[in-house]
Amino acid sequence: MHGPGVRFALVSMLAFGASTFLIARLARDLGWFLPVTISRITTTTALLVGSALLHREPSFQKVDARSLAECAVIGVADVGGLILYARGSELGMVSIVAAASAAYAVIPVIGGVVVFRERPVANQIVGIVVVFAGLLLLGLAS
Repeated sequence: MHGPGVRFALVSMLAFGASTFLIARLARDLGWFLPVTISRITTTTALLVGSALLHREPSFQKVDARSLAECAVIGVADVGGLILYARGSELGMVSIVAAASAAYAVIPVIGGVVVFRERPVANQIVGIVVVFAGLLLLGLAS
């Protein structure tokens, strides 16, 4: 494994997988609204507690209108995606919705290439191709 980012990615994968499973599970029984609301309340609480425990004051000195607009777009995309995921889990098969939503990871990859000039290596490109091939197979099978 290369660098500390890999450890964070593994923990993130486990936490994200557990949370999306729980959201899907609850959406089947309770509808999409309550799981999304609880998820966002929990996330906000965790951020506030984590910030307090780290004793680090957030710096707002560099915040401008563009940064606020970008944060708003991120928030709307995040909540919108979660709502659609929960609604899809409520109405359809969680395994299909979860597998299809796995393609979201290509967006940060594209951003990394375009914005940060990162260059994916062969195994990363193969991973992206496999995800899209899997989605194609899911589409053909359903």
